[in-house]
Amino acid sequence: MRYDLKNLNPGIWFFFDEDKGDEGGSVCLRICDSDILREIRKQTIKQKVIYKDHQRYEYEDENEDLRNELIWDYCVVDWKGVFDQDDHLVPCNKEMKMLLMGKSVTFATFVTDKLKELNNIESDRQEELEKN
Repeated sequence: MRYDLKNLNPGIWFFFDEDKGDEGGSVCLRICDSDILREIRKQTIKQKVIYKDHQRYEYEDENEDLRNELIWDYCVVDWKGVFDQDDHLVPCNKEMKMLLMGKSVTFATFVTDKLKELNNIESDRQEELEKN
């Protein structure tokens, strides 16, 4: 098996409309690997302590908005054929990713469905490797 050591987690393109192909627009997605998830966790979870009835309690305080922003910015690599209401191309930048993932149910559902598909493919691949 060959690995591109310069890009171990490349994105995979998905068409919004399979029949139209690139003309219907597409999005390039990748799943978060364990190193990325660990880094996101470091940035978004803070260990906190409270004292109650002379007891010390530790808990994790997670910034969910920042976590979602970092995950979506990483997972949505690029897109083609995404236009606004005035037929201008929507740039694939962090701001637009957050807008579409946060406000467009259609876009967010498409992305999450395709990421589940990628996770299933990766799980199947891992199972095959473990069998061999």
